[in-house]
Amino acid sequence: MRNKLTVGETVKRIETVALKEVKLGYPYEELLTVPGIGKILGITIMLETGDINRFPTVSAYS
Repeated sequence: MRNKLTVGETVKRIETVALKEVKLGYPYEELLTVPGIGKILGITIMLETGDINRFPTVSAYS
């Protein structure tokens, strides 16, 4: 019989795999400094946004 994983253990496993698969670069580290943005959300924002410098202002991004 398999042991059931807690939600926290499952999240840790997903984070480990995602961090191995994704080339982390700018602005990933900066995104992690924002309250509420963790590893997975930081990766998601980084991959969805692409080059953040293409937005001249914060409002242009939002």
